[in-house]
Amino acid sequence: MMRRILLALLALPALSTLSTPPAAAEEFRQPVIGDVVVTAYKDAGGRRDYQCNGHTYTNHRGTDLGIIGRFAAQDAGRDVVAAAAGVVVRRHDGEFDRCESGDCAGGGGFGNHVALEHADGMVTWYAHLRRDSVRVQIGDRVACGQVIGQVGSSGFSTGPHLHFEVRPGGVAAAADDPYAGPCGGPVSYWVEQGGYRGLPGDVCADGPEPEPEPEPEPPAGPDMHLSIGLELPPRACDFEDCADAIRDGSSGGVPDAWVGETLRWVVVVHNRGAGGTADESPDDAAVELAYAVPPGFAVADYVIETDHPAYDRTTWVRNDAMDNPANPPADAPPAAGILRLNRYSAGEAKRVVFTLRAVERAVDGVELRAWVRHLRDHYGEKTGWDDPVETNRGQTFNGGDLRVGQRVGLFDPRRFLFDSADAGAIEGWRRCGDDVGRLQLNTSAQALAVEVTGDRPCIESPPIAVDVAELRGLRLRVRQHQGPRTGVIGWQTAAEPSFDRSRQVIFETAGGGAFEALHLAPEWAGTVTRLRLWPVLSNGAGDPWFDVAEVRLVAEAPGEDPPEPEPEPEPEPEPEPEPEAEPQPEPPPEPEPPPEPEPPPEPEPEPTPQPEPEPAGDGADGGLPGGEAAGDSSSGGCRAAPPSGATPLWPGVGLLLLGLRRAVNRAAGAG
Repeated sequence: MMRRILLALLALPALSTLSTPPAAAEEFRQPVIGDVVVTAYKDAGGRRDYQCNGHTYTNHRGTDLGIIGRFAAQDAGRDVVAAAAGVVVRRHDGEFDRCESGDCAGGGGFGNHVALEHADGMVTWYAHLRRDSVRVQIGDRVACGQVIGQVGSSGFSTGPHLHFEVRPGGVAAAADDPYAGPCGGPVSYWVEQGGYRGLPGDVCADGPEPEPEPEPEPPAGPDMHLSIGLELPPRACDFEDCADAIRDGSSGGVPDAWVGETLRWVVVVHNRGAGGTADESPDDAAVELAYAVPPGFAVADYVIETDHPAYDRTTWVRNDAMDNPANPPADAPPAAGILRLNRYSAGEAKRVVFTLRAVERAVDGVELRAWVRHLRDHYGEKTGWDDPVETNRGQTFNGGDLRVGQRVGLFDPRRFLFDSADAGAIEGWRRCGDDVGRLQLNTSAQALAVEVTGDRPCIESPPIAVDVAELRGLRLRVRQHQGPRTGVIGWQTAAEPSFDRSRQVIFETAGGGAFEALHLAPEWAGTVTRLRLWPVLSNGAGDPWFDVAEVRLVAEAPGEDPPEPEPEPEPEPEPEPEPEAEPQPEPPPEPEPPPEPEPPPEPEPEPTPQPEPEPAGDGADGGLPGGEAAGDSSSGGCRAAPPSGATPLWPGVGLLLLGLRRAVNRAAGAG
């Protein structure tokens, strides 16, 4: 990059006699057509923009270009164009595009977006676009000034604007400022930078942009397009995309649903054609949408909505397809099914909003799927996700196959198991100190392998949010290959976001290379937001590896080894009460012979009294990992508690009295 070359030249004393710097790098044009203003520059650090003023916000990595007129202007359409020629390397569409809260999920926080890679390896991002406006596909070559989408307010946005970001080499962390200035770069990336608070030039580096080709006339009949979106509850985190909670291995780059969460899955079927569909009939559906929700999710309900009569894909009302008797019950839909959407008018969009509950962990991910199964007189039948497209009139719509999928990771914040087949999937854990070397998945042992390089190795979980009011323990399964060692696990809460001595439990491992199950008793309250593990407080010489196979927040009391979960038996149905009838005289029952009295049971031998267990220490002298030295582990460890309940002193006497009482009762009943 020219900027890097310039910095290298300025760093050489022998070249300090250069009288003029190299020419500006003429690369990018202003990427929005119409009336726009710069609402925020890239943060150069300390909330300073490229002129060292405050027209930015903390950690902002791009340039925001807001449109005059807000949502009215968005509805009218404000085109976004390629700032330079390039190849589409990323695109995302179908997300809600009227966000005003700044925390609408979808597209990794960027909402609907496009990324272009240019000839020099630079990648430009165009984010928060209008839904269904993205006009390019991955792999397309686009010219400078070519329309790639429209301005919207999707993802983490508070109003209609374009977030334009420049990434050298495509690396997010290396996002660069395209403006030259005392707090920006030494060289501008714009063809014409313009003045402060003004706009860059709108002419491409190779000259005026070519006249855009006229839009093709929409087909006379229906032209169906399909898109999906996933709306997750808002979360707090300390990285860019809070929806992507587990960012490593096969789960990286996809949203993660937490077990226990409720989320919305939105499937939109939009008719962009100038004509409507055929009418619905009992024997032939106008439009059929099929869907499949994978294991890990439970479908709570669904609703079918339309944007008729506005046709703006923002004004949604209940559609009469909800009353179609062929559709499954709205409050108890199956995990996979077919929905009749009834007929469409020209330009009409309908959406199906599913309410899903995440119920089972699947860190390697699952896929939500939807496809148009049938379009009367035009498209059908496509009876399954993998079935080929069949068309009645040579139309395939939407570029071919009317199907879309959304991959999702399912993450349980109360249970970390390292059982993925992907060696890169370490469930979001990371180093939190300098005394850890490699941190990787041991796929054969199904454990997180921690290479200990110093005396205070530290790793921590991804952000979580777990109410521990009903939890009574913390379970670890760990192993290390040396002799006895002392470790610590700590936690932070929403009320106290730090790791100090009051929020720690000390534990001991015997070593020897076998996995040990440890059940600890933390004194915690509130909402736990992160875990931190110091596997050993002084490793010494020997094998440097420490393996963590499980970290689980449990409801069992300390000392109880929780059994493997078993399916609960279905309760036997209670007998229905017989209807009351008029009393009828019945013949007296024949007398039964009295039962023979049972002999009293033999008295059992008296159990040997067990000594009372020693109480476990409270950890007050254990020391704080990372700072003070750890004290004697015997003063702060957690030991297994004795089984609850006391053994009767004379069980034989009790059983004898019980047997005599039963014999007397039976004799009395027989008389």
